[in-house]
Amino acid sequence: MEIFGNKPERNKEEEWAHLAQKIERIVDGLGEHLDQGIKESVIALKANGIGTTGSCEGHLGRALPYPWINVGSTLAEEHNVIGSRFYLLRKKYQRGGQGGEIMSEEDMNELQEMTDIQTEANEAALIRLSNLLSEFNETKEYNDINLAITKRIWKLGRLQPEDVPTGSSKMIKEQLSRISEEELELNLKKYREEMNRFAQFLKKRFFN
Repeated sequence: MEIFGNKPERNKEEEWAHLAQKIERIVDGLGEHLDQGIKESVIALKANGIGTTGSCEGHLGRALPYPWINVGSTLAEEHNVIGSRFYLLRKKYQRGGQGGEIMSEEDMNELQEMTDIQTEANEAALIRLSNLLSEFNETKEYNDINLAITKRIWKLGRLQPEDVPTGSSKMIKEQLSRISEEELELNLKKYREEMNRFAQFLKKRFFN
């Protein structure tokens, strides 16, 4: 006999496995899956209630030579899904700014309300992540390499190494061009290791 009602909650092992399966289905605008070297970090953040909307393990010669993860609330993660109501409203707003059809006042009000709610949720999520990062740093016996959270629009953030260049894409590119290939390669290795250590800290915290 089948009993209808709420589905039983997953235990922690099942939840971790569920998240792992979920991120295997994530693809970017180019149809690429998550980098292998950043998957564990993304899962660990999600398991601890932090939403993610983009990531990279870092690459030499293309993209940025250090790992990063765009972070925020789980609501921001839902809004970022292609086809979501927020996503469609944002696209409509952008088309209007490029000479396309202007949004109706009703749609504009809806987008603003969704944005305000997400911004508040993002702020709370970044405070939580900042506390987790502080807790992680207290366990370390070294301080030559650290992770930091940079602020972005709508109180979103980016988790990345603390000492990497910041600013516009042009400024970052110019600063990176002054660093030798050997140093970039060495730094990338250290940055990946630190991101992985934080992931293991989050994983341990989730299961304990």
